Amino acid sequence: MKPRVFISFSKEDMQTVVRIRDELKSQGFSPYVATDVIEPGQHISRKIENAIAKSDAFVVLLTENSVKSPWVQQEIGYAKSRIPVVPVKAEGVKPPALLEGCDCVPISEETLSGLGMTVKKAIKGFTLPSNREVCDEGPYVIEPGTYHWLQLNVVDGDHVTGRIEETDGDEFDWYLLNEKNFVKFRRGEVPAAARFDVNVGASLVNWQVKGKGPWFLVLSLYGKKNSREVTVNLRK
Repeated sequence: MKPRVFISFSKEDMQTVVRIRDELKSQGFSPYVATDVIEPGQHISRKIENAIAKSDAFVVLLTENSVKSPWVQQEIGYAKSRIPVVPVKAEGVKPPALLEGCDCVPISEETLSGLGMTVKKAIKGFTLPSNREVCDEGPYVIEPGTYHWLQLNVVDGDHVTGRIEETDGDEFDWYLLNEKNFVKFRRGEVPAAARFDVNVGASLVNWQVKGKGPWFLVLSLYGKKNSREVTVNLRK
């Protein structure tokens, strides 16, 4: 079976995406190019989550367009703890914080023709994160009036400790929600029991997971006027 590769991108860069897709096809891969339309503020659709989860690798095209895209950021965050990520970067583009420290493939004729070999090496060298890790640390940049969500590696009965911190000590809201309450949150409803904290600067977390998951950490800037950079350090 051909290795499956999910390609993450901004629709403005479709010409380059087609080139990457065709190169991967010619090099023995089965690339997936998402056609779902996601509106700003929404979380990535279940169809895309499933496609990422079923893929062997994740290639993200980093351009001036895609690094500003909230759903590309969400796709990266979802993929990082599951499959190897290979960033393909346009000249002069700064990778997002989620990919800090990752080796990027510059866009050129030579690198694209060898992209298949790079992906194969990434697949071979990939190891899953420790099951003690609850989620990636970030930092996560959140724009005013929006939210960022992380699916947590926890189950009923886990004891989670750690810290959630805003770089400059500014206020932001965060919630720990099971799937049912997360759906309500996305609809604009936040049950009182689901609201975990209004955070100023930093919060220590000491949480006993109770109830069926999946569970989500939601970092919210609804009602705020400036962006925030938040780091998450949680262990179980």
